[in-house]
Amino acid sequence: MRAASLPLACALAISWTGCIPRQAGGGPQRAGRLEAVEALFEAQDHAGVIQALSGERIREFPRKARPRAYDLLGLSLQRNGDASRALQVFQLAEGVYPKDLNILTDLASLLQASGLDDRARPYYERVLRIHPNNARSHLGLAKIHRNQGYLALAEEHYERCLREWHMHAFIWREYGRVLADERKLGRAAEAARKALAIERAPDSLLLLASVDRAQGRRDESYSSLAEAAALEPRRTDLPLQRALWLLEDGRLDEAKSVASAVLKTAPAEPLAHWVRGSVALRRGFKMEAKMELAAAAAQEGTFISRAAKTMLEALP
Repeated sequence: MRAASLPLACALAISWTGCIPRQAGGGPQRAGRLEAVEALFEAQDHAGVIQALSGERIREFPRKARPRAYDLLGLSLQRNGDASRALQVFQLAEGVYPKDLNILTDLASLLQASGLDDRARPYYERVLRIHPNNARSHLGLAKIHRNQGYLALAEEHYERCLREWHMHAFIWREYGRVLADERKLGRAAEAARKALAIERAPDSLLLLASVDRAQGRRDESYSSLAEAAALEPRRTDLPLQRALWLLEDGRLDEAKSVASAVLKTAPAEPLAHWVRGSVALRRGFKMEAKMELAAAAAQEGTFISRAAKTMLEALP
C-alpha cells in the first residue's frame, strides 16, 4: 500500500507546485509559493486561493509565511460567500498567532460585518493594545460605538483613525455624522467640507446640506442638496429629502411637485405618497389624503408605512 501511494503523492505535489522552479535538492522554492497565492488573491481569484490553501497545505509553508497564508484563506472564503468557514479559519489562526494584527483585525471585521459587534470589539481592542495607532481598529471601534449610541467614544476613535487615514472621504463623512448627532454643527460642517475636498460625493453634500439646515442656512442647504441630486439623478432619496424640507417649510406646491416627479419613476415609493398625502391633508382634501396614505401604508415593513397607517386611523 505504501509503495502504491507514492505515485499519487507525486501527482498531488505536481498539481500543487505547477511550474514553480525546483531547488537542486528536488523541493519547491517555497519562498515563491506564498507570492503565487498572493498573486491569485490580487487577481481576485478567491476560488484559486482556497484551493491552494485548503486542507493541510498551509503547514507546508515556512513558519513565517503561515500567518499570511491563513489570513489569505480566511479573506478568500469570506469574499467567496462562505463566512462560516472564514470564521473558523480566522479563529484557528488567532489561536495559533494571537498577536498577528492582520488576523485579529480581519477576524474582528468579519464578526462586525456579521452584526456581532460585541464579539468584534475585544479583538479591535487587543490590536490597539499592541499597536495603539492602528487606524483600521480605531475605525472599527468608532463604527461599533456609533451603532451602540456611544457618540463621544465614537468621536474619539474617528479622530484617532483620521490621524492616519485622513485622505478617505467616507471616514470624514462618518465622523461628520457623529458630530452632527452630538449637535456639534460647526465641526460637522467642517468635516463635510473636508470630505468634499477629497471627493465631490452626493452623500457628503447631503451631510453638508443637513448641517446647514440645522444651522438655519436654508438656501445653502437646498443648493447643496440640488447638487447632490444632479450628481446621481437615479437616486430617489435625495429629491425626497428635498420634498420633506419643502413640506416642513410650508412650500406645499413644490413639495407635491417633487414627490410626483419621483412617483413617475418609482410608482410605489411610500415616502412620495406620504408627502402627497400630507399636502392634501393640510389643504383639507381628506379623500385625496386617504388615497395617498393608503398607497404609502401598502408598502408594509417600513417606518413610512406604519406612520401612514397611524395617520389613516386618526382620520375621521
